[in-house]
Formats: sequence, C-alpha cells, structure tokens
Amino acid sequence: MKKIAKLGKGLLTPHQYYDHDQSFTNQLLQNGWKKWSTVCSGCLVLVFEQKYRKFHQESHKNETVFAKENEHEYASLKLLQKLAKQALASNDQTTAIELYSRIIDCLTTRKIRLEQESQQQQQAFRGEVFSLEDRAILYDSYLQRSLLTHSVEDASRLIELTPDSFASYYVRGLYYSSRNEKENALQDFNMVLKLNPDYSDGYIQRAKLYYTQFKDNVKAIQDFERAFQLSPNLENIEIYYLRVAHLCADPSHPPSYNLEKAYNYLEKAFRIFTEQHKPIPLSLYNELCSCCYELHRYEKALYWAHLGIKQFQHDYSHEEPLTNHTSHTISMLYYNRGNLLWHQRFKRKDLALRDLEKALSYSPHHIQALLQLAWLYLHTEEEEKSVDSTSTQGREQCVWDLLRRAENALELDEKQRMDQSSMQTDDMNADQEEQDHYRSWKVHHATLYSLKAELNLTRNEWDQAMKNVNYALQLCPQSELAYFNRGQIWIHQRDFEKARMDFEQAIDIVKREGMIFTEDELKELIQKSTTIDEEEGPSEVKNDEAN
Repeated sequence: MKKIAKLGKGLLTPHQYYDHDQSFTNQLLQNGWKKWSTVCSGCLVLVFEQKYRKFHQESHKNETVFAKENEHEYASLKLLQKLAKQALASNDQTTAIELYSRIIDCLTTRKIRLEQESQQQQQAFRGEVFSLEDRAILYDSYLQRSLLTHSVEDASRLIELTPDSFASYYVRGLYYSSRNEKENALQDFNMVLKLNPDYSDGYIQRAKLYYTQFKDNVKAIQDFERAFQLSPNLENIEIYYLRVAHLCADPSHPPSYNLEKAYNYLEKAFRIFTEQHKPIPLSLYNELCSCCYELHRYEKALYWAHLGIKQFQHDYSHEEPLTNHTSHTISMLYYNRGNLLWHQRFKRKDLALRDLEKALSYSPHHIQALLQLAWLYLHTEEEEKSVDSTSTQGREQCVWDLLRRAENALELDEKQRMDQSSMQTDDMNADQEEQDHYRSWKVHHATLYSLKAELNLTRNEWDQAMKNVNYALQLCPQSELAYFNRGQIWIHQRDFEKARMDFEQAIDIVKREGMIFTEDELKELIQKSTTIDEEEGPSEVKNDEAN
C-alpha cells in the first residue's frame, strides 16, 4: 500500500522543521545592524570617495563660505552616536532609536539652515550642502534606525544619500518583502543585482520572493542555482539545497516538478550535514525515503527509512521526553518503512504490521498510519497478524477501532485548522499552506470512507458500501481506492461494464498520481476481485483488466 500523503503534498511541512528562510530574515532584521552597518558603511566610503572627492576638495577652497560647524556641535553628534551604539550593544533598542532620531533631526535641521543661508547669500552653490562627515553620520543614523524599525522610509533616505549603493536597495527590498509589497521588493532586488551582478545574497532573497509571493518556482530555482554557482561555500547552503528540493518536488507546479533533481539536492544537503558534523534532521530521512519511493527505487527508500530509525535509536535516550515534532517524525519513519516492507518487492507483512503499530505508539493520532494499518488488516489473513493488543479483538473489530480513531484524528485536525485559520492575518504563504492542508484532509477523509466501504463489503452491506464509496469520491474524485471498491460493488451487482470503467479509472489514477497502490498491486487486486465463475459473466472484466 502506497503512502497516504506524498512528498510535496503534506507528508512533511519542511519549513517547520529545518527551513530557516524566515528565521534568517528575522535575524537579519533584528540584528542586522551588526552586519549591515559594516557592509553599508563600506559601500558608503566607496561611493563617497568616488562621487564626492571633487566636491570635498573644492569645499576646502571655500571654507570661508561653508565653514565647518563649531567643534562643540560635532562633538555632541559623535557623543550621541557613541551612546546609541552602546545602547545597541546592550540590546536597548528603544534608547537607540531615540538617540538616532535625535541625530537625524539635528542633521536635518542643519541641512535646512545651510540651504537657507546659501539662498540668502545668493551664491551659486555647486556640490553638496553637507560635508562628507555630515553625510556619513546621517547615513549611519538612517541605517541603524531602519534596521531597528524596519522602516521603508528610512531605507529610501539611504538610497537618496547613496543612489549607487546596492546595499541600500537590498535593505529596502527586505522591508518591502516582509510587508508583502512584492512588486516594490522585486524592483529593489533587481536593482541590487544590476549594481552588483555577483552578489549571491541578492539572488537568494529574490528567489525567496519568487516562490513565496509570485509562486514562480522556476525563477526561484534559477536564482538559487545562480547563488550556488557564485558562492559554493555559502553559509547554511544545505538549507537552500533543501528549499530547492522542496520546490522541485512540488507537483502543484508542473514546470518545475523534477523528482530526480529534488533527490539530488536532498543528497547534497545530507552530505553537507554529514561532512560538517551538523545534526541531521530526522525529517530529511523521511524526504529521502519518500523521494526514492516516488522514483521506484524501493531498496534505496528502505535504506533511508532504516537509517533514520537507527539514528533516532542512537541519538535519543529512552528517558528523554520527546517533543511533538520528534514523535511525529519518528512515527513517519516507521510508517514509511512499514509501507515499504508491505510492498510486493519485499512482502514482509509481519514486519510491516509491527512498524505501523510502532508508528502509532509514537503518534497515536497519526492519520496516515491509522488508515494504512486498517487497510493492511483488511488484506491480511488472521493467522498472519501479530499477537498484539490491537489485533486480539478480531479482524473486523480491530479495523473499526482503527477507523474510529482515524475519524477522531481527522475531526481534531480540522478543528485545529479552523482555529489557526481564524487567527491568521492576510498572509499569502499561510493561505497556500491552508489550501494544501485542506486538500490533504480531503484525501485522508476520502480514504477513510473508502475503507469503511471495504469493511461493508466484507459484511455484505452493499448499499452502505455504495453510500460510503460515493461520498469518498465526492470528497476526492482522484481516489483510486474508492473506484476500486465501487468496481467490486458493480461486480456483485453483475454490472460488468461499470465495473470495468471504474477499474480502468483506478488504474489511470495510479499511473498518474496514485497514493494507495502501485499499478501492479492494483492489477493483482482487480484480478482477484474478478475471479468468479465464468458462467456468471465476469470473464470479460477479468480479461480486460488483466491486460
């Protein structure tokens, strides 16, 4: 039985586990003054030296007209600067903002006064009102205040002061992006790369903008890969490898869907984690396993699931309480390994059942594991079952218990989704996540009702089975299990043409995007379902579906 939810369809939510995109941006905005005061100051010196050297030389010739302000006023500004930096060092942002605002007000007042004096004296002024020292202090103050307040207005002042500096556009682009002003953000990041075509961080931020706000995975992947070429040793590059893998594994964007490329980037990330002796996220093993499964590399998929379980057993103490995230992740590893062991290539039903029961021991509300285990019990002879508390009440009772637990888990999941939805503000990413979550919920719910229908069939409750299977198809028209079960109902009713059509539909879904069976597994089940007395007329169904 194939997994209930695929990679890229809700199997994992990688951004919650090890995608540092948002935390990276937040850290830059919160602590950016430490990094960007250096970067932007470097750009400032370069631009000023090139653009204003001539004016600086001329200003000394005209010192009698535009004399430097008295030393006391400059000393006061320098003192305010020093106090502001001390406030930053002690994480007193409120005081730092107040001090930088005082510096900006003082220098703005100075500029207005000097311009008025220049006009009153009716002199032909060439160059800038401010000296380099004035502009440097003003630039630094706008920069620090903008990094503390995320002010687009302050970032725009930086651009006015240094229009040829890519760093100022980069900072403003970050602010626009955080405010979901995607067009403005894109213009700024384009300008960054125009001014500095080899700036890898510019490609990284534009890539994030493309996939989060423009939903253009193709351009996002291109920008990420350009950044990788420019900076092969980019800090945290393994995180960006994982992001590219997620984009390539997203089936909702066919132009960028490439599982082979996704797997290659997952392997690259794994190698970096290993070579740099960084903790390997357990969820990465799940993604490697799922990707190999989709590529029909079943031995390799089993290898990754087994390796992840071994790492968990090595790294985690039995006395150490597990977080919900860790519990779900290890549950998913056992779930994936159980799926593979059941696969017709391995046919270890006993080990598959054991792994799925182990998955539920770590995450009792694991919807996929509950549905999977119910399906396996329906297709396993009584003597093959493990002797466990979940299997001693008889086959049908065990399945009903699992389905009730799955139904309760789905109701709880839906309630949590609705609660989260009511608390969310306008966020394009949150909206997309909610849509993906709802689609996944419908798939699981359809699987639940398909399994109810299958249990009805074992009890000869044909009318109830038809109601359940039709409801499943209403929820998810691409449910191969629902079509397969309805085909069995048609066979019982001797409507072989409808049975043939439903079986063909099920096979077609499996070929395109099946989530329950492999194609060979489904054909084998259809063959069994149609093996009845030929005089009753099913032979044409059997022959059609066997081909």
